[in-house]
Amino acid sequence: MLMISHTNRTQTTFTKYTLLLLVSMFALQLSTRPAFAQEQDDESDATSQEEEEESSDKEDGEEDLEEGPSEDYEELDKLKKLEEEALQVKMLDSENWNPELLAPYRGVMASVRYEAGVIHELHGLPTAAPRGAALCEHPAVKARFDRTLVLGKSVPTSEPEIRAYLDFFDGRGKPTLVRWLRRMGYYEEMILETLKEEGLPEDLIYVAMIESGFSPTAKSHASAVGVWQFIQTTGEAMGLRIDRYVDERRDPVKATRAAAMYLQKQYDRYNSWPLALAAYNGGPGLMNKEIDRHNSNDYWFIARQRGMYDETRRYVPKVLSVALMAKNPDIFGLEGVIKYKSWSYDVVEVENPTKLSTIAQAISSNVKELRDLNPELRRAATPPMSNKTPYMLRIPKGKSMAFIKAFDKVSKPSSEEDFFTHEVKFGESLTLLSKHYGIKKRILRAINGLDKNERMTPGDFIIIPGTKKEPTAETKKEHEVVLVPAASFDYGDSKKHYIYTTVAGDKVEDIARAFGLNPADIAIWNAVDIGAKLREDMHLQLYLDADKEFESLAIHDASSYKVVAYGSDEFKKLSIAKRAARRKRSSGRRYHKVRPGQSLWTIARRHRTTVKKLKRLNPKLRRSNTLQPGDKIRVK
Repeated sequence: MLMISHTNRTQTTFTKYTLLLLVSMFALQLSTRPAFAQEQDDESDATSQEEEEESSDKEDGEEDLEEGPSEDYEELDKLKKLEEEALQVKMLDSENWNPELLAPYRGVMASVRYEAGVIHELHGLPTAAPRGAALCEHPAVKARFDRTLVLGKSVPTSEPEIRAYLDFFDGRGKPTLVRWLRRMGYYEEMILETLKEEGLPEDLIYVAMIESGFSPTAKSHASAVGVWQFIQTTGEAMGLRIDRYVDERRDPVKATRAAAMYLQKQYDRYNSWPLALAAYNGGPGLMNKEIDRHNSNDYWFIARQRGMYDETRRYVPKVLSVALMAKNPDIFGLEGVIKYKSWSYDVVEVENPTKLSTIAQAISSNVKELRDLNPELRRAATPPMSNKTPYMLRIPKGKSMAFIKAFDKVSKPSSEEDFFTHEVKFGESLTLLSKHYGIKKRILRAINGLDKNERMTPGDFIIIPGTKKEPTAETKKEHEVVLVPAASFDYGDSKKHYIYTTVAGDKVEDIARAFGLNPADIAIWNAVDIGAKLREDMHLQLYLDADKEFESLAIHDASSYKVVAYGSDEFKKLSIAKRAARRKRSSGRRYHKVRPGQSLWTIARRHRTTVKKLKRLNPKLRRSNTLQPGDKIRVK
């Protein structure tokens, strides 16, 4: 039976079946700071716009709603749960307890006993070879650790957080560490080469290990993505392309380059790697606040004062601990870990958006292999590129000659598969593109992977099948009548008269912003309410600077339309003609759409006719009187 003797020398023996072992890991206690404090601190500490834009991929407020955390992130979730369990009080059966449960706590027992004053004496612990932080007590091992430099300095193994993570990764977290070390071999050569080119320490590779376990498709609950776990705003700020076709946060090569640049920026800010890593995790705004709050730029001093968020406070010790263990594999029993074969590939240029299946067939490969080499592709095809820039695609090593031989088939598809890209301008909708290019909307949705209600935004590139038809303002629309207020507006030669066609979701303020106008002017020119919603396909007249050109399909020269002012003679003539056309239509055939519960008798009564006449007008009704809701029958 285990006995616990408190500092007041009053011993208490627990029952045979349950023994409460209080192991107070004071260095890793959970912070009592409320969860919402991070958002408040970040907001109040935004000392400059630059700091806000450089907020790291761990800050709150950036959520990708289109998909949840990926399966690749489950490994990190499980590891986090193990960490949390290591902080909990343990209930042990005095007869059937597993000594391995104490593995995370080995090495910190002495500090807990003497400094926390909780445990004075433990009886019945098994005798075993030292592991984890206990290794630091051996002079020869301690000397080796002191000579092992991580990010240019010795790892401070006297720090409780470091010792705790040495215990953890040499205990319950060791299987995960082994998997990470094996997977590191896949990207190690590329990452180390990039860090060397950027003039950064090679030890920063262990940041990627802690961030994602070297999984390019890992996605956290906070929507951080890729090997280096960028959120969208930070990724885009570092030059990564993120759209419906490509997410370069998942591109190991480009993301590594972006991460190196971002880490260099943080180091230039603090000239301290512990502070730079904490800023990478929690954001520079957080670190600036903590430095000011504690009047210190010593990371370890700030950590001992319980500064920073709990996750950020754990982050740096984790990176340093795994680096120390990886650099001393013989001491921690990791020398037998066999790393994956290094990532290798050929790069080819693909000039057109092309299906991966087409490329795979041309080089005797498969789509899965191409997607594994190009994890940044969100579709099973290469993305559309602006300015006819070819896309650099990775293919299996040694397949470049096969690609070159099949180049014509891949880069120059047959006429029925020809397509081009269209850059979406303000006001352009799928309906407008469908009308302009003569292609059904469902086809455009299918080719571009658009959901039924998904809207395009200016700057998007849309794949259009067929031969390119250049947008032109000369397309005549005299048959389209645009009604405008009776007031006339004369700006001489300085302004040009245009007609803008609204799309779903348009607002007067958005239109004004897009064309550099005052919302009040648009309201006056068109007799519209600035705050009211605009319906789709409304025609608004705009007076724009004559020296500017506008390429959007949604805006045309007013001369392309029949512009009619309310109350004018032309308006009266159009009204008379419209009424005449309505009467003419009413004198011709008329149809009725059947509603639920209606019968031939009720329909005949409504339209002042008889069932017999309805059957004569609708031959199919002579064979059956059955009506289905939605059917159309002729009533005149």
